Amino acid sequence: MIPIIPSDLKQEIISLDGKGYKAYKSLQGKSFGYDPFTVRFEHVQGDSFAQPTRLSISIGVDEAGFLPSLFNNPTRKLALEDHLLRRVNYFISANKTRVKGSGKSGKVQVQIPGQKILKRSGMLVKGS
Repeated sequence: MIPIIPSDLKQEIISLDGKGYKAYKSLQGKSFGYDPFTVRFEHVQGDSFAQPTRLSISIGVDEAGFLPSLFNNPTRKLALEDHLLRRVNYFISANKTRVKGSGKSGKVQVQIPGQKILKRSGMLVKGS
């Protein structure tokens, strides 16, 4: 299921259509609410060879449906974060499509987890 693009984000994208990379910087720092999560533009790519655009996604633990017992101590919290990051990475890898453009245009990825379960900045679970 593909979520419907929030109207405020859709309007922003329409207003930027046909403009250069620099115009997209206006999205940086802005958040857009999908129900039940929020997408925030943390960094916006300045040109096709620059560091890719970085987004964060936030969802409340109640909406996500995680039982408190899954993150009620540091070890369980780390295991849940690692598992979620691996699932997101798998989903992205399984749904890759060819993109047009040059440089890093259209690249979608998360911080790719290695064999070890380590604290990573790519996934953060916070209590209520």
